[in-house]
Amino acid sequence: MAIARIEGSAFAIGQALGRLANPAMHAHCLKSEAWRRLLQWRSHPALVRLMAATQKYFPEYWQELEGLSDGLDMEFADVFLWNCRADLMPESADPYCSVAANRMQSRFILHASEEDLSVPGSACFVEVRPHGKPGFVDMNIFGSLGGQRIAVNRAGVMLSVLANHSPGTDEAADKGESLPAAIVSRALLDTGSLEEAIDIVMQCPHFGNAHYFLASPKEFIMISIDCANGKKTLVPVANKHGRAGSGRWSALLERIPNYPTDDDLIRLFLQQPERQEPRQQQQARRRDSSPGVLAALRADCRTVACQIITSGGHRSETVIVDVT
Repeated sequence: MAIARIEGSAFAIGQALGRLANPAMHAHCLKSEAWRRLLQWRSHPALVRLMAATQKYFPEYWQELEGLSDGLDMEFADVFLWNCRADLMPESADPYCSVAANRMQSRFILHASEEDLSVPGSACFVEVRPHGKPGFVDMNIFGSLGGQRIAVNRAGVMLSVLANHSPGTDEAADKGESLPAAIVSRALLDTGSLEEAIDIVMQCPHFGNAHYFLASPKEFIMISIDCANGKKTLVPVANKHGRAGSGRWSALLERIPNYPTDDDLIRLFLQQPERQEPRQQQQARRRDSSPGVLAALRADCRTVACQIITSGGHRSETVIVDVT
């Protein structure tokens, strides 16, 4: 699993990400049932409001999306729609979860998901150096802005993001001026400190529901922020904390030992959670499905190590981020 390195203007970064994702987007995403259902939001007033707020408050990420559109060879509105899928159709996201572990001299964030890695360009680490910004390393998912799964920037801000689908949430409701979770997450990658990142999450009006783990090798504190139904709840991570984007991962979270090591968590999450389905159907799914994927951030006081691990135990090149 190669590491892609990108540098340049906002448009150039988006364009390069789009070119990386182009094969996966056209061979996989645009033929999926999730995409067909997402198309019902085309021209919806909620999407129009999200576009207006993004262009108003974060024009640089609007330019990145324009670059994505060019690199993907897709209409801009459809690329923007794809990047709002966590807000508009959170129930359609691939099952995934995140765990944070805080220790006296280190921080660890593990993101586990069932992304389909069989299509080239579907998920990889990218090292991005925007002009005039700290730069970051991100587990990028095809067709998406940075920061939608797990990432760290060169100022030391570590993050993991989950889409939440809270019962009773009306995604079509008029929520006033608000932003997609993808835009908020992308903004975190340009922050210069953990304090600034926390302020971004707490102050930006979210359209959908999302959960964030935020940390830094420069700070002892780790933070969990839950954004749901217009309310935000911030709690410190004293030892360990886990959040599941699907009920199937909850059983694994309950099995995490007290004071787990990094390897304890990796071994545990390489065990795929069982779906509630007949045995024959489970066996068929195992034969046909791609390995799941883990993305890990390990931080000490000076560096953050980033690595992707598949359920077969295959590991990507480790990217070391020196924190400035």
